[in-house]
Amino acid sequence: LNHWLCQNSITLGELQMDGPRACKVQEFDEVISLINMVFREGSDQDIVSDYPLVFNRPMADYMRIVKVDGKVVSHVPVAPREIVAENDRFIVGIISPTVTHPAYRHRGYGSLCLRDCVKIMENQNWPLSALWTQEATFPFYQNSGWEVVGCQGWMYWLDSSDTNLFLNNNVYEISMYDKNNPQHIQNIIGIHDDESHRVYRSISDYQTLFSLPKITTYIASSDGKFAAYITLGKGSNKPGIIEAGGDVKALECLINHVLVENDTSIIQLLTPLTKTKLGMLMDSKKPEAKQPIERAQGVGFQMMRVNSLIGLLKRMAGQLQKKSGMISGSVCITCEDNGETVSINIKDGLLEISPERTSNEVVLSRRQLTSLIFGNHEIVKSPAIKGKAGLLLKSLFPIYFPIWELDHS
Repeated sequence: LNHWLCQNSITLGELQMDGPRACKVQEFDEVISLINMVFREGSDQDIVSDYPLVFNRPMADYMRIVKVDGKVVSHVPVAPREIVAENDRFIVGIISPTVTHPAYRHRGYGSLCLRDCVKIMENQNWPLSALWTQEATFPFYQNSGWEVVGCQGWMYWLDSSDTNLFLNNNVYEISMYDKNNPQHIQNIIGIHDDESHRVYRSISDYQTLFSLPKITTYIASSDGKFAAYITLGKGSNKPGIIEAGGDVKALECLINHVLVENDTSIIQLLTPLTKTKLGMLMDSKKPEAKQPIERAQGVGFQMMRVNSLIGLLKRMAGQLQKKSGMISGSVCITCEDNGETVSINIKDGLLEISPERTSNEVVLSRRQLTSLIFGNHEIVKSPAIKGKAGLLLKSLFPIYFPIWELDHS
């Protein structure tokens, strides 16, 4: 039925349904109005300016809609972003704000759009999908194969009393990022592209993200040489210190500056789980304040979906090779949802991934695969895998890669 619905406009009683399908350019403004009505009502923010890499007319084919009686009633977008994890690279399809008009909910329209996004990812060979949401919507996404994963980063609260923790030694000149100064963005690119784990950004992506509304970036220089940057958000979707990089001492001065400039505010500071200069600084200054990033405002819980098991594992082979160490052995993993099988063989320090079905097979659901590969959230039971297969998989997984808060959409 769902396949038939996806290919046709149908009449249900007196209601005519069209979709799920791509949003047409002439329907773009109507979709945006629906999203803003649900997610930005009473706010001075707009979904287009908040997430310009997702919501723009050239991306309309990735915005899937359902219309009823000629009106857009449901919409789900998917946007490709390239993950860089040391030497590994792969595409993750990010599901952005999912919306159904309040008068048309609980009829399956949102699920149809979501599953149409899955078809896009499968056709484009994007092996993985990610999104951020609240606990109340877990079941909606779980029904289509997504699963909530473990902690994705750290959050610290800062206030004016912390100013003395972060010293300004007057070595660095602090100024605001100027989008009209090409050297500023090139310096930021140079620092962030040195991060071993990140989302790939084109120059255009950088320019767009660092020009978002309610975002201010401060830069620190010494003797005319760029040393560090820090980005502060004041919007409901990206509040707090959401990204930083560069010299640790310069970062300390930048945090001091932000606290002084915002002396009446409590500010949250976010860091990924991977080793960063900002994380090292916070661990040295306020280690007792570290909390899971999911407790931060505007972040949400990360849910993920393994679209292609072999596609994902082959593209993460470098990370798996690194974790395999001195292990030897083999295991066969089968996804019970679609029958996809992948065998992992480690011998003499070499790791091989193949689609062959071998012995020592472990059968898991798509959601269990997500928990295995990326770590389970506390409300989700970790798959219990016994014997040699369990030991080998425990050595390889979970694997983590950060999607920086500035890249969330």
